[in-house]
Amino acid sequence: MDLTVAAADGHTTRLIAARHAFRAEWKDGKPYFVPERIMAHQIRNIFQRRKITAMLEEQIE
Repeated sequence: MDLTVAAADGHTTRLIAARHAFRAEWKDGKPYFVPERIMAHQIRNIFQRRKITAMLEEQIE
């Protein structure tokens, strides 16, 4: 499972975003989501951030 978090930067009108990957594991019949790595991956590519912005704007409308 990939979790993407987006926020508005307070200094500019840019979107900032990060992605964190998890894998599902079952223990004692219950699902647990375990991170693939400790730190989230910052989305720095302007085209990826624009794609996320467009997706969010589409959902709001």
